[in-house]
Amino acid sequence: MRLVLALSLVAALVAAGAAAAAAPGSPNDPGWPGEWGIRLVGLPAVWASDTGKRPVVATVDTGADASFPDLKEAVVGGWNILDNTSETTDTAGHGTDVALVIAANAGNSYGLAGACPMCQVMPVKISTDGTATPHVIAAGIRWAVDHGATVIVVSAAAAGGGPDPETQTAVDYAGAHGAVILAAAGNDGATTLHYPAALRGVVSVAGTDPNDQLYPWSTRGNWVDLAAPGCIYGDSMCGTSYGPPLVAAAVGVLMAASPSVTAVQAVNALRATAVRIPGIAGGRIDVHAAAEMLGIADPVVVQAARKPGPQQLSLQAGAFTSDFRTTLTVGAGPLTVLFNRPNAIRCAMTLRSKDALYLTWRSTPNELDISTRVAAGTYTLAVHCTGKRRLPYSVTVNSRPLAR
Repeated sequence: MRLVLALSLVAALVAAGAAAAAAPGSPNDPGWPGEWGIRLVGLPAVWASDTGKRPVVATVDTGADASFPDLKEAVVGGWNILDNTSETTDTAGHGTDVALVIAANAGNSYGLAGACPMCQVMPVKISTDGTATPHVIAAGIRWAVDHGATVIVVSAAAAGGGPDPETQTAVDYAGAHGAVILAAAGNDGATTLHYPAALRGVVSVAGTDPNDQLYPWSTRGNWVDLAAPGCIYGDSMCGTSYGPPLVAAAVGVLMAASPSVTAVQAVNALRATAVRIPGIAGGRIDVHAAAEMLGIADPVVVQAARKPGPQQLSLQAGAFTSDFRTTLTVGAGPLTVLFNRPNAIRCAMTLRSKDALYLTWRSTPNELDISTRVAAGTYTLAVHCTGKRRLPYSVTVNSRPLAR
């Protein structure tokens, strides 16, 4: 849905009046009752752990309307790549929508509540209509990284439809600087690769409904990393464009709850704890579960629905020079292993049992991962890296426990 409709929706909500005084995790914004997705992924429970940090999320999009009442305190200085100026006024509306999803003021008796009310938005304008050339997308990503952004949302579509080496280089540059890039998987309902979402190192996001099923219009396939609710208010403001900002907001909330948590660690936790969704490689984000895995104190009991079935989570960390090895004992079912280390792209990871061998299926400059289904048993996880420096690492494992 285009911004003109989204803003009409917000205006209608404002006219409807505010609810009673806001309770913790329950803002008094008129649109809050319809924001089912934020509640489903467990965000309000983690809001309570905010430490006062204000993470910055860069939106590589059509700009942002900083004068909009819900964004007045959220938008920080950005850049217009098209005109090479600091003027980032949104002439299309898409970027403002994305900014509202991330950081709309919560509890101000107006409009909607953002998924990360403590976040700030850095608009990087690369488009006037929601599409952009790969060259301009690459320039936008680099500008955001060079100005300190570690969470970057690219909901605009790349013109041309194919992979672009210049954009891939910009994505690698972002990864080398500890930044994560989140992009919309697409809205064709097929398994078609969409770019920049399908580039190596980009976290691609699909759209799910209240029952944890992919919307019929959401792009799918084993190349898609994560999913998030695809409609922001009821069945309005829908599309995979709204998934990446919701995931970015989740990353921001986790970073705000624990200043020691990096963007990469937050994304790894979201991937490791995601509720599995048929049709994609990963699952729908569960922010409360990710917060638990990261050890973030959270006094509120989350009410979000969880898929049945036990899971076990483990996190190992340390340092090594060239070789790392550990043993995993897991039950039958889905298994995700996320390995993070500086220059991980120079490493190779294998998961081996007496009957099977699994290899890394995707890598970023700082991450290797394996996501597959396994038989119950004991597996050896091994990583070999080139180089002579002793570097820190972390390994996150999400699996079913072995039946007793």
